[in-house]
Amino acid sequence: MQNEIICICDKLILKEIVGKVNAAEGFAVLADETTDIATKEQLTLCVRFIDNNNMVNESFLQFVIIHSLTGNDLASAIINGLKSCGINCEYLIGQGYDGASNMSGKYKGVQAIVREEYPKAIYVHCAAHTLNLAVSKASNIQPIRNCLSIIEKLYDFFNTPKRNNVLLNCIKNANETPNAKTLKRLCATRWIQRYDAVNDFAELFPFVMDALDNISISHDLSGTDASILSKSIDSEFIISLQVVKLLFSYGLPLCKQLQKIRIDLKEAVELSNDVIKNLELIRANAEEEFHKLFLQAEVMASVFELELAVKRITKRQANRGNPCSDNANLDVEEYYRITIFIPYLEFFISELTERFLSHASIFNGSYLIIIKL
Repeated sequence: MQNEIICICDKLILKEIVGKVNAAEGFAVLADETTDIATKEQLTLCVRFIDNNNMVNESFLQFVIIHSLTGNDLASAIINGLKSCGINCEYLIGQGYDGASNMSGKYKGVQAIVREEYPKAIYVHCAAHTLNLAVSKASNIQPIRNCLSIIEKLYDFFNTPKRNNVLLNCIKNANETPNAKTLKRLCATRWIQRYDAVNDFAELFPFVMDALDNISISHDLSGTDASILSKSIDSEFIISLQVVKLLFSYGLPLCKQLQKIRIDLKEAVELSNDVIKNLELIRANAEEEFHKLFLQAEVMASVFELELAVKRITKRQANRGNPCSDNANLDVEEYYRITIFIPYLEFFISELTERFLSHASIFNGSYLIIIKL
């Protein structure tokens, strides 16, 4: 009886959504595939349209079981799913997916196959996913990548009841109580969670170091692992942590805005441009901006009697942006500004600009439409 009531409600809600979509005479389809807890591939099918009050609406339609991830099969699943709900696909004017090749491919991707049948369905890469890709790509700079890798290893290390209790006791016995209580995983796909993980780690850093010291006394494998992790915390890590925390803080508001239901492409482009301008301003004043970070890093390092120092400088280095021996007279602050702060900042700006360029070109095309004659 309960299942029957749920099915009836489902049909009534779906009928109302479909009626609004068809009445709008223009909609975009949003789709993403994922694996459920039973390891079955499912396609999430949603629509985005303008209602009678000129408000943007996003509505979920249904989950579609899929057996193949090729562009052809996914495109068929999307179109058939829309039609099975009663939606008139002649009104399809937009497509929103991630940037995977089977979705965004120029010739055999879902967007290309759908557009062969419905030419008005312009493809727009998910803006929040675009931001996440920009952050991930920029984080490939070696010192930043090493820093994030260590944070992830520390999360894994304390992700057991026994070790986590040691960390909790260090927090409990401290004079100041932090807002964060546990470490978070650096999620590869959720940008907000990634920022929270870095921010919480920075707040819990003193307690993490105390916990590592306590565990390292043990004569078991945990003690050995704790000692190794403690030794990985050096000047480069502390500087990189401060740099990542700063730049992530500029991307966080943008990410939250891009995930709002009623945001449009114009606003998304404008918001991304605002972030890029702010980052360019930081780059123009790199010396002053990095000095603030360096002072914070010195405070963090001084708690553990660690003096910030220049890493070993080599004559030739293929994979790291070390200054050569000709610049061996660089002081510590200047060294890390040149090798970490500026490269990461420039790469971040470049990735944001390049990845949001396609969004801007689509939006700029709307200016060619004659509104009044």
